[in-house]
Amino acid sequence: MDDSKLSAILMELDVLHRAVAPEIIEFYGAFFIESCVYYCMEFMDAGSLDKLQDAGVPEPVLARVAGSMVKGLKFLKDEMQIMHRGLCFSFFFIRSYRRVSSWALLKMS
Repeated sequence: MDDSKLSAILMELDVLHRAVAPEIIEFYGAFFIESCVYYCMEFMDAGSLDKLQDAGVPEPVLARVAGSMVKGLKFLKDEMQIMHRGLCFSFFFIRSYRRVSSWALLKMS
C-alpha cells in the first residue's frame, strides 16, 4: 500500500472515531489484513435506503427518514467540517427500530 493511500485510510479512521452522533453509524474499530482495511461498524439490520425506494413507504415514514438524513449531514458539516462525499440511497442505512445512519465507506483496499 502506498503512503498516500495509507494516509487517506488513517484520516478516514480518525473521522470515524470522532463522528459520534445518533444519525451516524457507530464505529467500533478497524483492522488490517494484508493490503485491506476492514471496518467494524454498527449493524443496520434493515439494510440500505435503496431497498425502500420502490417499497411503497408511507409519507410520514419518509419524512422521518429525510429528517434523520439532514440531521446527520448537518452534524458532519457543522461539527466536523466534513461534506458527505456522496448522496445516494445506498450510502444511507436503516435499523429496524427507527434509526437512519450514514457512512460512505465500509471497506477500502
